[in-house]
Formats: sequence, structure tokens, C-alpha cells
Amino acid sequence: MSSRRKPSPHTPHPTPYTRHPTPHTPHPTPHTPHPSPLLCPSF
Repeated sequence: MSSRRKPSPHTPHPTPYTRHPTPHTPHPTPHTPHPSPLLCPSF
């Protein structure tokens, strides 16, 4: 009995694990200090 091992097709398939650059751009939030009527008592 010649126990010959069959070549298993265990080929390391190139996984498409590409690090996609996430567009994490610090978008300037329009946080303009609006004059709240609570700070300026006009009444």
C-alpha cells in the first residue's frame, strides 16, 4: 500500500483585502454662533 498524498489544491487565493482610503475628511460644520434671543434681551 503506497499511501501517496494527493496534492490538495490549497492555493492561497489573493483576497481582495485592499485598504480602501475612507473619505474621512473633517467637513467644516456650519456651526455659526447664531444670536439666540435668550442672550440678547430685546424685550
